[in-house]
Amino acid sequence: MDIILTETNKGKRSLVCDSFRYRVDKTLKGEEISWRCTAKGCKARLRTDCTGTVIIQQKNTHNHDTSDRDNERHLLR
Repeated sequence: MDIILTETNKGKRSLVCDSFRYRVDKTLKGEEISWRCTAKGCKARLRTDCTGTVIIQQKNTHNHDTSDRDNERHLLR
């Protein structure tokens, strides 16, 4: 499982995991971070440690295909 931490144009944290992009949803107790998929209508979520490098929990499956082209463009910014 490949995890890449990035930043959005607005300076917010973003995460790419297995070619799917996630944004921070909220910071939880115990300094864990809840992430949600950036695709509209997708219910997939991740929970990581405070550094965002270790996946603790993964919920739901994606209801869409990956967009490698969008991810490449995002990472190049």
